[in-house]
Amino acid sequence: MFELTPSTWNQLPKVIITDEPESLLPFAKADDNCRLAFGATLALLNISDLGLRAQTIVVDARRGIITTPISTSRLNKRLVQTLPYGYVQVRDMVVAKLGASRTKLPIITAQCGLVPLGAVTREATDWIATHGLSQLCRDGDKTRFEYQNGLQLVVPKRYSAMDKQVQRVLKLQAGYRQLQGINDQQDVYRATEARYPAYNNRINERVIFEFFKSFRDDYGLDLSDEDIRFYQCHYFGKLEGEDSLK
Repeated sequence: MFELTPSTWNQLPKVIITDEPESLLPFAKADDNCRLAFGATLALLNISDLGLRAQTIVVDARRGIITTPISTSRLNKRLVQTLPYGYVQVRDMVVAKLGASRTKLPIITAQCGLVPLGAVTREATDWIATHGLSQLCRDGDKTRFEYQNGLQLVVPKRYSAMDKQVQRVLKLQAGYRQLQGINDQQDVYRATEARYPAYNNRINERVIFEFFKSFRDDYGLDLSDEDIRFYQCHYFGKLEGEDSLK
């Protein structure tokens, strides 16, 4: 799932210096409504400081190098909405169970991972993939991510810091697999990207809403449908698109 598409990458650089994103602009294709495919996403680079309409460069194993006016934060919010409904709560359960730090918390599934290079509370932060990684190397005062598909990303962070991030991702992924009852050999990429498309999340959202309404009615709680909708969206997050809870 992490292979580079030859027809796309034949003319593209295989070594990317992430703190020199302007060098990628001549190779980039524009996509105003870019959406991430988790297993194919290798990097999100913030370029909001370049004074361009584009805000982010996406490095994608299938589609190549993409520019988009969507911020890295917004792209990741859209990505999370393609994962199983309640994903954030499951991840937080794993973090709590392992006693892991919540600083620079990565986005993970059983096999895929994206680690932030800065604070995740910022609208624009660079993110680097850990899936398909073959090795992590020191490169002066930077760190080189070498992937099984031949791509290399050089990031402006010390090796010790990035190694700590990668090791944390591996521990969180092991905890995620254990909590979900998934073994290491299962095709988890297909499970997260094919079995849980957006409409499945809509169904899950509606089922939970109807459960809370039934619970309210059975116990005579003083809650309106709007109250239930508010608390559900506050806890699980609001899905994009037409509101299914009206």
